[in-house]
Amino acid sequence: MLTNQTNTEGSNTTLVRESPELISRAGIFGDYVREVVFPVHKYTILHDKEANPRDFDPQYKMICHEMDREFYLETRFRHKSTIDTYKIQWCIQEELNRYKELEGNAKVFLALGLGEDPHKPTQLFIIPISSIHFTSFYETFLDKYAFYPGKPVFNGALWRIN
Repeated sequence: MLTNQTNTEGSNTTLVRESPELISRAGIFGDYVREVVFPVHKYTILHDKEANPRDFDPQYKMICHEMDREFYLETRFRHKSTIDTYKIQWCIQEELNRYKELEGNAKVFLALGLGEDPHKPTQLFIIPISSIHFTSFYETFLDKYAFYPGKPVFNGALWRIN
């Protein structure tokens, strides 16, 4: 993925390439979340960021069939080797600010996978952005947001998280 950065003079644009490994893992985990955790028979994707990228918007805008409620979903995967003393960096401040802004329109969730393989995370957490106040958090914060990896999220459970 390429991102634009303007130099201090404002005239030249430099393209910065993000790590292909990070992009690949994010895409793989996003596919896992879309296919396994939020399957099409329960949820419909209304907007996919890959199809229409915007810098700080969540990856998906979805609708829950049973509840007929729209929500945003950001997906992040962290390899266990990247977690520093149980502290997990999951975004930058501009992203968190944007997610908080969107909450006026619809609920925003973070699907966070931990493990060695984004195809099959060993831990899965669904966290409402309204409960997140920092760009990183400790693993102990995640305990109440744990879901079973490899299982779809039940509609009622999604809306009871806070």
